Amino acid sequence: MPKLGSDPFADFHRIDIDPSVPNLPGIDLSVPARSRLQQQLNARGADRATLEKEHGQVWDSMQMQGEFQPEAFLAPYMIATRRQDGKKGVLVFQHAPRFYWGWTPEAE
Repeated sequence: MPKLGSDPFADFHRIDIDPSVPNLPGIDLSVPARSRLQQQLNARGADRATLEKEHGQVWDSMQMQGEFQPEAFLAPYMIATRRQDGKKGVLVFQHAPRFYWGWTPEAE
């Protein structure tokens, strides 16, 4: 699960927005929740090394496009399909510098 310091998803709950949105337990895709997290991430603007230390795998835009097919942006989340296996899920991203991390596949 993606993290920023303490777990920002601890008080979030899953809501249904659209049937095409993947089932992602623990990730709240509502506008208020996304807005809060997006503001935190963009205010911080962490560099790649910091993000890798905190989250492991980090992709820049070109790397992300090689591994994932973007489906929709719900900042700070990007719904995508992983190219290697067609699995749908979500990545977290920050605006600047633009990096993606925290691949969370859809629950089965």
